[in-house]
Order: sequence, then C-alpha cells, then structure tokens
Amino acid sequence: MELRLQIIYNYNVNNFHKGVCDLTGKFMRMCLASLVFLLIFCDGVIAKENITLSNLRFSTGEEITEDKDGYKATIYSNENEIMLIFDCNNEDGNNIVAIREDNSICGKAEVCEYAGINIKLHEGINAINIIDKIDGSNIEKLTIDYKRVEVSGIVQKFNVGDKIKLDVDFNDEQHKVKWMSYGIDSLIISEDGEVTAINGGVANLIGMIYDGNKIIGTVKCALLVVGDGEYGWIKNGGQWYYIDPIKKCFKIGKFSYNGKDYYFGKDGSMIN
Repeated sequence: MELRLQIIYNYNVNNFHKGVCDLTGKFMRMCLASLVFLLIFCDGVIAKENITLSNLRFSTGEEITEDKDGYKATIYSNENEIMLIFDCNNEDGNNIVAIREDNSICGKAEVCEYAGINIKLHEGINAINIIDKIDGSNIEKLTIDYKRVEVSGIVQKFNVGDKIKLDVDFNDEQHKVKWMSYGIDSLIISEDGEVTAINGGVANLIGMIYDGNKIIGTVKCALLVVGDGEYGWIKNGGQWYYIDPIKKCFKIGKFSYNGKDYYFGKDGSMIN
C-alpha cells in the first residue's frame, strides 16, 4: 500500500514539475518575442537613421554651388520646373519633399533608378527646404534664382521645306545657346537654331544655355511639321545633308553620288 502511494506521489510531483517547466518555457518565449519586437521598434522608430543627401545636381547640367547657408543655383529656362537628382543614404528617399518658405509643397521625391525631385519654380528667388515628411526634419536647403526666358521664331504652321530661325530673349544679357533635336526626324536644326522641316510629325527641341563653358539653363519647345517627307540634298545652317529617298534616313559615313565621294558625320551633316 505504501509503495503504491509512493508511486502516485512521484507521478504527481513529476507532472507538477513538468507543468511548471512548460509554463516557464512559454513565459521565456513570450519575453524573447517581446524583446525582439522592442528592438525592431527602437531601430525603426526611436533610433531612426537620419536621411542625408549627397552629389546634388540638376538633370540638365546646371551648376549648383554650396556654402554655409546651403546649396545655390541660377537657372534660365522657359519652363517653371527643374529636376533635382541626388544620392540618398537609405531607402526612405520616397519620404522626401521640397517646400517653400510659405510651407507649400513644390516637389516630391521619386526613387527609381535614381532619386530625384521635380521642383516647381516661381520667377525670382526660390528659397526651398528639403525635408523628411515623416518627422519634419530638415535635410538640405536650396536657393534657386529662376530667370524666365522666352523662345522666339516659333511658327504656328510649319510645312515640310520651310525654314525658321530660333532665338532666346535674355533681357539684355548675352548668352550662347546650342540647339539639338530628339525623337523622330521631322526637322534638321543647327547649333545656332536654324531649322529646316523635312518630314511630317512632332519634333522636340532643346537648347542648352551657356555662360562660357558653364551650363546655366535650358529651353525646350515642340514643333508640328506638316507635309510629306523631303528627300535628297538639303541645306540647313550652312551644312549639307542627304536623306535617302528609299530608306528615308540620313546618309552617314561614305556616300557616292554621280561618281563623287562624300562623307557625312553621325549627325548626318556633310564633312568638308
């Protein structure tokens, strides 16, 4: 009888100890999970890494300078916005916004292949703070002096074969503009803005504004060209081009015509 009672006693004690161990294990696991959560929370919120920017530049190449008061730039353009791109130290780049002194938002960051903000400008001085929209902390200060310029020489109707001359009005300032086209080949444009329409379609033009060798701004415009394509020999801005009437493209490299050899550069202009 005593042996039987001893066995029952030992069984109950063992089960009690096992239950206590199970409860202790569960409690320890709960504590460990809570500790991990707190560490993650502290790292993500309490000890949040500040956003820093470096290598600030404009997509169109205008110069940015830096001093004790922040970054500064002077921009000439016929458009009231410019793309600021930069390197960002973490993945929170999408939380960056640009605000004016009156607290109005003038740009929001987009992070894809690079980080950038398309900043909308007012004519004159634009004092801009780049901030972290999550905590409101200031990241950088940027002051842009935006000088609006206008493109002259644009016509409402531009037929194939027509010629125009584009100019930029700098309000008594003297600067050089180098023109180029991009997109479909609807026209030929020389660096100094002489244009010949060669094929129907919409042509996009961009002019880089220089002060010496330094880019200080850009102008952009689009021209609608009406009519069928013009082929053969075409002269624009003192340069000759040849457009193949069959392939409908510029001749590049060596080209033989009426027993004489001609050479054309990558832009299609003849090399003398």
